[in-house]
Amino acid sequence: MLFQLADANEDWELTLDEWRSLVATRLPQPQDAAQRQRRETKLREWYAAVDANGDGTLSKDELAAIVTRP
Repeated sequence: MLFQLADANEDWELTLDEWRSLVATRLPQPQDAAQRQRRETKLREWYAAVDANGDGTLSKDELAAIVTRP
């Protein structure tokens, strides 16, 4: 369900923009440019870490792997 909500173009993959929208709505809003930059850096790092096969998009299985991780 979470994946489908985030997958705006319904191609069964999450782009960085879709990932950003999914995660950013659940984080506090940055108060200044430095905070925005730090958050963007973290979002990109998280995205790369979740993208297990390195193809530049997140599959449903890749997202499920982190959501269900103990």
